[in-house]
Amino acid sequence: MEMPAFGQIMEPTYKTLEISSDVDRESTSPVDALYIITSTIYERVKYVPDIKVWDDIDMFQNPDTTLDFGTGDCEDYSFLIASVINGLRRNKPDSVRVSIGDLRVPLNPIITHAWVESRVGEKWYICEGTAGKVFEAPDLRYEPYIGLYKNKLKFIKTDWR
Repeated sequence: MEMPAFGQIMEPTYKTLEISSDVDRESTSPVDALYIITSTIYERVKYVPDIKVWDDIDMFQNPDTTLDFGTGDCEDYSFLIASVINGLRRNKPDSVRVSIGDLRVPLNPIITHAWVESRVGEKWYICEGTAGKVFEAPDLRYEPYIGLYKNKLKFIKTDWR
């Protein structure tokens, strides 16, 4: 399997647009939409490390593959969530990014992790796909280094805005 092209991995697909459409109907606000998307993906996708699926250390799946397999790791959850958010009718350009950086978990070492950050108005929210939770940013457990947008890569180093 080939890794998807950088700019395409967060684009809405037919499958993710179906989820986006359901969320547009069900949600009462943009923040509510983030909660619905993140919890829906958490319920539909089981966390499985890439080494167990691809015999590779890190393989980015496109959102449709993650939905078809029903499994993925942190960046697979993140690209899927970002694709669904990008499919919302009310979404604005550059209001969603997949961040890669450090996650600080109590009693564990710092781990490299991927999550989604989405801007609603002037606030950023963290969509943590592997836990099915949404947090208001900044959250000191998350230290982003790189932000992947639909059409650009940005080194952000904890720049939440």
